Amino acid sequence: SGWTLVEALVKRIFELKRSELSSWTEDPERYVHEEEAADWGGGDSLIRPVCESLFSTIVVRNPLIAVRLLAMTESVAAECGAAWNQFLGQVGQLHKECLATSQWNAADYKKACDSILPPFLFYDACLRAVSLASYDLSDKIPFSNWFSTQFAPLMQLKVHISAEGSSMPIAIETPLALRVVKARAASLVSKLVLQIGREARHIIYDILVSLMQPEEADIVVALCCSRALHFMVDDTAFKSAEFGLLLQPTIGRIFRLILVCKETDSKQQLLYFVTALIERCPREISIETINIMAQHLPVVWNSVDSNENVIVEVNHVETKRTSYNSNYASNWDDDDDGYGDDGYGDAEDNYFGTDTDGEKAVSHLRSTIITLLRRMLEALSE
Repeated sequence: SGWTLVEALVKRIFELKRSELSSWTEDPERYVHEEEAADWGGGDSLIRPVCESLFSTIVVRNPLIAVRLLAMTESVAAECGAAWNQFLGQVGQLHKECLATSQWNAADYKKACDSILPPFLFYDACLRAVSLASYDLSDKIPFSNWFSTQFAPLMQLKVHISAEGSSMPIAIETPLALRVVKARAASLVSKLVLQIGREARHIIYDILVSLMQPEEADIVVALCCSRALHFMVDDTAFKSAEFGLLLQPTIGRIFRLILVCKETDSKQQLLYFVTALIERCPREISIETINIMAQHLPVVWNSVDSNENVIVEVNHVETKRTSYNSNYASNWDDDDDGYGDDGYGDAEDNYFGTDTDGEKAVSHLRSTIITLLRRMLEALSE
């Protein structure tokens, strides 16, 4: 039937190797780009692309294998849930010991993290397999059910230790096992954008934006979530009005990610994303959003290049923004945040101000920023 071969491919080829885990921690951006290259049949390793092609051929020719693959994935997910609960029990015990001795046992915590790695890596391998076959299995993957029962809770898991009763702050790293699966879940979202319903989009938007913070997740997770969100923004089903409240935090986090990233490819992808976001949300760009971007643009530009002509453009944005704040701030509501009492904004009266010139000024600033972002992309390509 081919199932034995498929199972062997998932366990032996698709599961992340120790060298890949080392790359994740030591050079996260390189890891992300190698994963993306593998999606297009590139990368340094020749074994995995060949095996992935074989796997896809088997699944296409035998639909029953797809059913067994999905069943195995859900079974492994349950094992991960049990392993996670056991892990939390171990962490709780370590916390009690810490309160008693005022010392955090980092070695035992590492052992606890390592203990959950095997089931989570297998789950990651299963999700990789599902992702590879996503095009052919698009009508069989229960994505809505998966997201509500597995992905949403999984993406929000954290290791929280209260410092109450302790004289020392406790800062611990999220287990690599959990970060690996979060990144894979985000990658699967990228592959299944067309299957995401309107209601699920709101949940996914919130989760992806919340994880676009390397200080709370890690760079790999943040970049994978950014990429997934970029796919959703580019999708024809994207409605800018539904994304409005997330626009400002998303833009701010993209710019912060650009500053954290060192690789040119990473910076380019993030600049493409923020440009697409600004273009897809024209009416949602308020002066507050402009202010956020204006704060980040000079720093981001300095991290990209130091071309004097573009620095002049940055200063031009700042001058126009200051002029707008002086001339049109009085058109905003009493709390001066551009939003109505319900927090969603009064589109006609407040969002751009009542003055047509004010609306034109914001539109001009938006166009100038898009031009500036494209200049940055050109500089990175040189």
